[in-house]
Amino acid sequence: TQGLNFIDLSFKHEKKDELVGISSVANNLIFHGREALQVWSGDNPTFEGNFSWAKTVPISTVHGNLIQELPNDVLFMTDYGMRQLSTAFQSGEQSVGEDIGEDIDPTIEAMVSRLKASSSVYKTAESFYYAKEGLYGFKDSSEVAVYVVAKKAKGWVLFKDAFASSRAFS
Repeated sequence: TQGLNFIDLSFKHEKKDELVGISSVANNLIFHGREALQVWSGDNPTFEGNFSWAKTVPISTVHGNLIQELPNDVLFMTDYGMRQLSTAFQSGEQSVGEDIGEDIDPTIEAMVSRLKASSSVYKTAESFYYAKEGLYGFKDSSEVAVYVVAKKAKGWVLFKDAFASSRAFS
């Protein structure tokens, strides 16, 4: 037909949403929206291909710059704290892993609120993942918060002084 194939994300969403980022893990493409995630499986999106919708998960993503892909997982910031998306194939169904941040820390909640309150602050959002030490960090215009993802220690830490003015996060 000489037409291009397409996917319509609104088809599997219950309400209007804004796409803020895309990530991939374990042969899945994850579309991050402000209201929900969509997980699509397969590797061939052509008409004859195997690319298809797998699941819509009602978990928000605050900002596309706060998504970090790991070798077997994806870390991202939600309105309620940091989450990891772990795709485990059990009985052919994909599932979302538990929060690694547990209850949202009041300091992190304030940073996320500040980030969303102003478009100029929102534009400053950045994140990083330092695999060797298991550090996931995100920055707004004034603070750097780091979550330690290591097996021996878990929790939030604020990086101050030189980190707050750094522009080299990626």
